[in-house]
Amino acid sequence: DSQIIVETLDVLVTDRNWKLVNAITKGIPRYISGNYTGIAVDGADPSTIHMFRDGNPLVMAYDSTLGVIWLASTKEIIDAA
Repeated sequence: DSQIIVETLDVLVTDRNWKLVNAITKGIPRYISGNYTGIAVDGADPSTIHMFRDGNPLVMAYDSTLGVIWLASTKEIIDAA
């Protein structure tokens, strides 16, 4: 399941020389069917995080006290954490 997304991104970025953002926005929807949610750190720009989804929810929150970014499928999960 999630491994197929990682492998698809690796092929598109490494073997086909796509930029990560293009692999996510054009490649994943073309080659992956079904619901998914993911995040990827751009190796060319490690300060950039790409979040993507198709059908599954993705909620993000930032805790400035801890300096932590929380990601989950619902706000309630983040609140409980």
